[in-house]
Formats: sequence, structure tokens, C-alpha cells
Amino acid sequence: MKTIYALLVGVDNYPPPTPKLGGAKNDVNKIKTYLEKNFNDRPLHIKTLLDSEATYDNFIDSFRTHLGQAGADDVVWFHYSGHGSRQFSAPEFVELNSGGRDETMVLYDSRPSGQDLADKEMAVLLSELSEKDPHIIVTLDCCHSGSGTRGADDYIKRLSVDRSDKRTLDSYLRGFYKSRSVTDIPRSKYLFFAACNRFQSAKESFSGGGLFTENLIQTLEKSKKDISYADLLIKLRQGVVKMKWDQDPQLEVVGDINSYVQFLDGAQSNEAPKYALSFTDEGWVLEAGQIMGINEEVKLSILSDQTNKVLGNGQVTKSSAQKSIISTAITLKPDEKYWAIPLNLPGIPFETGLNTGEANVQKFKMISERLLNVRFHSPSEQNDQYVIDEHGDFFELTNKEKTEVILKSNIKIEQATVELVNKLDQIGLWTRFFGLQNNKSGLNPSCCSMSIDIMNTSDQFENFQPGEIKLKNDGSRIPYRLFIQNQFTQPLHFALIYLSDHFGAVPLKNEPLEKSETPTLFWGGTENDVFMIPEGNTSSSDAFLIIISTERTDDFQFSLEEIEFGEIKVDMRAIPGMNKNTKFKGEWFTRRFVINLDR
Repeated sequence: MKTIYALLVGVDNYPPPTPKLGGAKNDVNKIKTYLEKNFNDRPLHIKTLLDSEATYDNFIDSFRTHLGQAGADDVVWFHYSGHGSRQFSAPEFVELNSGGRDETMVLYDSRPSGQDLADKEMAVLLSELSEKDPHIIVTLDCCHSGSGTRGADDYIKRLSVDRSDKRTLDSYLRGFYKSRSVTDIPRSKYLFFAACNRFQSAKESFSGGGLFTENLIQTLEKSKKDISYADLLIKLRQGVVKMKWDQDPQLEVVGDINSYVQFLDGAQSNEAPKYALSFTDEGWVLEAGQIMGINEEVKLSILSDQTNKVLGNGQVTKSSAQKSIISTAITLKPDEKYWAIPLNLPGIPFETGLNTGEANVQKFKMISERLLNVRFHSPSEQNDQYVIDEHGDFFELTNKEKTEVILKSNIKIEQATVELVNKLDQIGLWTRFFGLQNNKSGLNPSCCSMSIDIMNTSDQFENFQPGEIKLKNDGSRIPYRLFIQNQFTQPLHFALIYLSDHFGAVPLKNEPLEKSETPTLFWGGTENDVFMIPEGNTSSSDAFLIIISTERTDDFQFSLEEIEFGEIKVDMRAIPGMNKNTKFKGEWFTRRFVINLDR
């Protein structure tokens, strides 16, 4: 039974000159009540910090002492409701920040002479917490930056005035960075829900509370306890976006963690990936677009949210980066929720050849019937990259291009064969990620620049542009630094995805960057950021995929666990797997670095 440790912080009654709020403490009470009502079958330790209790020092101490009790079999939920703001970073951090500012939480004693809690301080606290490896969820109902498009009389915005003063390096978390490299910002593993994106305001609803928190709790109350984080985001986002208050909740996956795990548990969810349908001014819109391979060729199966039964079919009529407009002959009610499962996806990366008996050919085709990324044909053909051969009691999946056996499954064990097909479907999805591109983007590639510095044998950084990079390596560690510069007239979002040569995908960073005169150190630069050939291997291949878009990419959809090559064990779990002033929307394109090392 996993113990839950919760730290819930809400500040309404800020001292002058900070504007007061009216719903932050209500948010805390809603979450506390939800936990006590729905998780009373588990050990539950909740600590709240309200108003004057939520001082800078008390917050840090409570985070470390209360949440710091959590171990590897425990769950942590940290929530903050209050003002969000920005402040000029210490000069040492400017290279890392677009706009040279920290994103901050405004605590009770932050203004006028105290300190906001900066994102770089939060990174340290979460890193300390991650050392014992609990399952961590962070929810923030505050503004990160920017302002709403409506007047303040329409709703209350959780946005405090940006600070004009500049932080000093020794002021961050009691001097944490004073004796460290500023590029060595600690990294953690957690799931992070934000009430809005970095350039929006978090709003308070008319019912007394944060619009985000209100919809979060309402969604959780209506859902099963085993809902995944990915599906939770889709459902609560529908509730927030339909208010048309220019607020778009975000889910960020930080570190090597899967968003298709159960809320406040971390166990693998059995929910199959599917996409929400919502009714807008444009008609029925699918919450997926070109980035996930959805275009005008895609047909859909439409399901009821209440019964999960298929109601009929639909067709994509127009697609952009992350959304698609659909048509359907069946009658759908605008105030109800629906889901859609693609019946076909364009550009299947490859077909897999089968060299097996006819009975097993039909067996593989039946197993793969509902999968999106793999198709089988028999017998194999000369240009097939992946082939399954039958050898006695085993099936072998071989990469013919590399002449290596990837997986073996026991013919007599049904679960092993199903797992083999699931892994092959993952390879197909990974291949689609790797080749992702939008040739019809309205964004000119010159809107941003990026490069990677890789240390050479003379211990000097050598600069490379996107593309394939081939290097000789003797097995030593090769440091690198990845730089990005937004040169466009509006903020652009940059999602960095790492793709491994064992078909794993890890979202590393997802952040909007404002227009800047100098490049931003987006990733790398620490002692742990290195390329190297694994021991026992003669080569390696690492790829960085960068998605550049006008709206934030839901990068949690780009998370794949690495495949362990070799024989499939029966107890393994399956993976269910320019410069114009015009405002651009729905546009995206990609760039990639592929670093190949050979001894």
C-alpha cells in the first residue's frame, strides 16, 4: 500500500502591495477533501501552508522535512495556488534563460523586500526529493508569465507584477548555487501539471477557486482512480478550454517517466491511447494533428465517454500541428464528451516480413489487427528492414539492415508472441517519431537557429548544425551543449526529444522561447551530459528531435521505454503503448541531430 505525502500551499491574503486573491485556500481545501475522501484506504499524510504560514523559509523547510519522508514505494503530491511572477535572473543564469528571467512563485513574505521562489530553487528541492525515488506529481495553479486578453474585471488573474529587481547568485535557496556551476541545475523525475502556458494567466473561477484546480478535482471525482495522467490532462483541458478564457493547462513529463501511468500511483495504466473530441466554433475537433501523424486521410472510430461503446465513424477533414477538424454522419451532443480512435494512420513506417508457417502468419496478423504502426506480409521481401523468422521453438525479430537479432519469443508461449508484436509496434512508432517532419509548414525555418557544441579530441568544443554527425570515439565521455535562438516575432515552443538506438524516446525539455538576440543554452553543459559508446559495443547512435511549433507540443505522447534486446521473458509487461507581424497558429516543423560514434 503506497503512502501519500501531500504538501498543499495556498496564499490569498498577501500583504500590500501584492494584490489579494480569493480562491487559493479554497483550492487547497478541495484537494485535501478529495484525498481524504478517495484515498482513506492508504496511509495519508497531508500538510497545508495557508497565507502567513507560507513564508519563504517555512515553505523550503516543509518541503524538505514533510515531503522528504517519502521513499521509493511512496507517492508525493505538491500543489501551489497563488500568484506567479517573473524576475530578472542572476547574471550567471542569463545564458540559460530566454528573456533572462526566472519563473517564480510569490510566497506570503516575498514582497516587497523578500524573495520569490524561483524555478531554479524548485529544481533543487525536487532533485533532493527524487533521490529516494518516490512517485512525484506537481500541480501549480498560478501564472508563469504573460497576461490574459480580457480585462481584470472579467475574472481575477493569478499574476503578480513582475519584479524589476535582479536576483544575486547567493540568494537562490540559501546559497545553493554559490559554489556550483550555474549550468548544473539539478534534474529530477516527476509529472508536472501547470494551470496555463508560460505566456498565459491562470484565472480564478466565479465559484471561488482556481479554474484549473476546480476542473482538476471535478475530473478526478468523475473518473476512476486508475486514470492515467495523459487522459487526465485531456479531460480536464476540455473543461478549462471550453470557458474560452485563454487558458490552456499543460502536462510536462520531467525525466524518464511514462504519462500513461495511474494517477497518484505510478502503476502502468491499461488505457489504450485515444484522442478526445470537443465541440468548438470550427465544429468537432480531434485533440491530435500532424505531429501525431493525423491528416486528411485518417478515418476514426468514435466512442462515447460514458459507455465506451462505438457510436459510429468519422473522417478528418483538416489538420494542423496538434488539432484536426472532423466530419461525421452521426449526431453528437456539443455538451457531452467523446473519444476517437484512428482506424488508419498515413505513412506506416514499414511492413514486416514473416517467414513462418501459414498458421502463424494468421496468428501474427490477428494480434496486430488493432495496432497502428506495424503490418505483416508473407513471405518476407528483400527490401524488408525487419523480418520475423520461425526457428524451432522460437520466433526471431531481425533488423536486416544491421544484421542483428532484436528479440526472440517462445512460440509455445502466447504472451511472449503478443509481447513481440507490441515491441514491433513500438519500433514502428519510434521510426515515425524519428522521421517526423512537416513539409507544408507556414513557418520559415530561418525563424530560429540551433546548433550543438561537441568536445573534440583537443578538449575544444566544435560547433555542428542539425543533421547527421559522425565521430570517432575510443569509449571516453564526450561533453556537449545544445543552443537554440528564437529569431521570430512571437514566442515559439521547442520540445526536445531524445531517441535512443534501442527504440526508447524520452522528452527532455519543453519550453517556449521569446525572441532573443543571443542563443539560449537549451540542454547540456553539465558533467552528466555526454555522448559515449556503451561498454562492450563498437558503436552507438543518439538522436535529438526538436519540434518547433507555435503552440506547445504535448511531449508526453513521445515517451517510450527502451527495448531490452534478447529473449522475451513471460513475466514481462507489455507496453500498450519570414518575420511578419501576423499571428501564426497551428504551425510546426522539426530539426534533428543524429550523433553516430564508432570506435
